[in-house]
Amino acid sequence: MATLESTIKKKLKSTTSKENVKFYTEQRKQFIEEMASSPETVTRIQVAASSNVPAYILRKLLLSDEDVDVLRTVLMNPRTPMNAIEKFLTKSIAQQFNDDEEIVACLQSRICANMEKNPFEEDE
Repeated sequence: MATLESTIKKKLKSTTSKENVKFYTEQRKQFIEEMASSPETVTRIQVAASSNVPAYILRKLLLSDEDVDVLRTVLMNPRTPMNAIEKFLTKSIAQQFNDDEEIVACLQSRICANMEKNPFEEDE
């Protein structure tokens, strides 16, 4: 007859912490992806504003979403990859942000910060 203690010990031995981490990481990614594709604009804005959202989600939002508020939030997020922003600028909807001083200033400061960090930049 199995005791409570032996049952718990068996279960604990059969489950490793690495499996748990992998499971919860996958669940987290799936949850964020579902929220990023929500029909609710407010939900997508909250995802885009998060400092924990993966860069690939920001790239996906920037290149596929059509809502101006969502796009603006993605552009302002420092985690948004610059190459995704570069691709976004080729879209017609990007013209709506040409005169947005806050976005222009934010992106200029990111570009300047990246140039300061680049040790391979040649001085002329």
